[in-house]
Amino acid sequence: MMIGFSWKKKQNVNILASSHSDGRFGAIVGKYFNLNNIQTSEKNKSVSLRSIFKLLNDNNYIGITPDGPRGPQEIVSEGIIKIAKSSKVPIIPIGFWSSKNFKLKSWDSFLITLPFSKCSFVWNKPLEIPYNIQENQIQHYQKLLQEKINQSVKKAQNNCQ
Repeated sequence: MMIGFSWKKKQNVNILASSHSDGRFGAIVGKYFNLNNIQTSEKNKSVSLRSIFKLLNDNNYIGITPDGPRGPQEIVSEGIIKIAKSSKVPIIPIGFWSSKNFKLKSWDSFLITLPFSKCSFVWNKPLEIPYNIQENQIQHYQKLLQEKINQSVKKAQNNCQ
C-alpha cells in the first residue's frame, strides 16, 4: 500500500487484489493511497488477464504481489513472469521497509508501518522477460526476480537504520 507514496500522482497505478477478504481489505486501503483496484477471481481468470493486458497496453502501471494470493510467502509465483512475458512489459522489482513497524500474523506477514517511521523504497533495474522463453525457463526468471526483490528489500532495510 505504501507504494502510493512513491508514485507520481498523475500516473495511473493499479493493484491486483484477490476477491478474498484480505484482498478486499487491501483494495479499500489502496484507494486512500490513490491506487486503483483490479479485482481478480479464481473462477474468471480470463477477464482478469484481459483487464491487465488492456491496462498495460494503455500505459498504466500494475502492482502485483509477486508471491501471489496464496503464497508461499516471499516466493515469486510464475504468474507475474507469464504476464510480463505475454505483455512484453518489464517487471520493476521494488523493495520497501520502515524503521517502525510490526507484522500481522497472516500467511504473508503483512507489514504495518507505524506513524513517524523512516521509510525507504528501493527500485531495482527493470527485468525484461523474453517473449520467446520456454515453459522450462520460467523458473529461472522467478529466481532472478526473487533475487532482485530481496536485494531491494535489504537496501531499504539498511536505509532505515
